[in-house]
Amino acid sequence: MLPAMLRLRRLHRQLEPHPAPRAPPHPSATAAPPTGGGPVTMTVPLEGDGPGTTRWGHLEVPDPSIMASTLVPICVVAGSAPGRTALLLAGNHGNEYEGQVALRRLAHAVDPAQLQGRLIIVPTISMAASAGWVREWPDGTNFNRVMPGRSDGNEAEQLAHFLSAVLIPASDIVFDLHTGGHNMRIHPSTMLFATAEE
Repeated sequence: MLPAMLRLRRLHRQLEPHPAPRAPPHPSATAAPPTGGGPVTMTVPLEGDGPGTTRWGHLEVPDPSIMASTLVPICVVAGSAPGRTALLLAGNHGNEYEGQVALRRLAHAVDPAQLQGRLIIVPTISMAASAGWVREWPDGTNFNRVMPGRSDGNEAEQLAHFLSAVLIPASDIVFDLHTGGHNMRIHPSTMLFATAEE
């Protein structure tokens, strides 16, 4: 497991987009403002920058305890032709690095000119847990247990609410990648859940 963690740290350094001038969040990318702590916002529009483009940005998650925001990376790849939207998530548990590495590689490898539809990629949901090589958030929160979240909740609940209220409804299919982390083994498996519309 240590080699995977070291590869992820190296990828974090290599693949992080170079800082660009900060633009205000796109109006379509703002969740309903929570009553305690401010809204979660996106620095990239859900539609991306138009057909055939890849755009990196962040979800800005307010943390009232430090009067700042946690930045969660997000990449929107808008294909050259219209189509369906896939939401790809990893790093729900911080020490599950394989999915985080895979999604960062995918975001940099996919050619939007060859893509029909749109990819929304959140390679590392639980940033502090990933940086600390642990499963849960520093306050002990298991992010997988706070869905669908609350707009007026703590940092994890606000992020979960944004995923549930903004990103998931904007998607036709959602992939949430998990592994066993460094303390358990998981047999390779796929779980599918159909929505009421299907």
